[in-house]
Amino acid sequence: MNIEADLQIIRERLAKAERHSRALQWFIVVALLLWVPLMLLKFSQPKRFVEAEGFVLKDASGTVRGTFGLLEEDSFLHLYDGRGELQLALAVAPVGPSISIYDSEKNLRGKLSATQKTVEFILYSETKESRVALAMTKKGPVFTLSDAGGIDRARLGVRSKEEGKEQLSQEDYAVAIFDKTGNVIFSGP
Repeated sequence: MNIEADLQIIRERLAKAERHSRALQWFIVVALLLWVPLMLLKFSQPKRFVEAEGFVLKDASGTVRGTFGLLEEDSFLHLYDGRGELQLALAVAPVGPSISIYDSEKNLRGKLSATQKTVEFILYSETKESRVALAMTKKGPVFTLSDAGGIDRARLGVRSKEEGKEQLSQEDYAVAIFDKTGNVIFSGP
């Protein structure tokens, strides 16, 4: 064995390893030089907000399809169909929130609302008369059916007796049926 030949092989391998090591070091330096500014840029930008009192969303043809905004003390979200007709309205007012549903002829057909005293769901006829109502009041739930003229014709309610009362008063009925003028023709506890 020739020691001088072995040392030459080791020197060549060491030189090759050093060249690879320098190339790797340069690669790491370049990668860090690119990565660090990108990260600093990403995390140093302040969060941005868009502030406005209202927004209008339009489709490609310019038809209004949605609005979101403020009106005095109320905030609202309105959604429109392809013709630009209001179909759904969500509102939050000081008295409470509400959701209104409209038909294709712009008529209010349903409404869900809540206040501090009552939660109610009302279905309307095409002539805008209340026809079906379901309400939860402080005294209890009430279900009301009305005729085409908006006159209550039947009501079903479950109300709690007031303390000290032996019987339910007319206001505390469980079932009531009305004639076409709105007079009670039957009621029962």
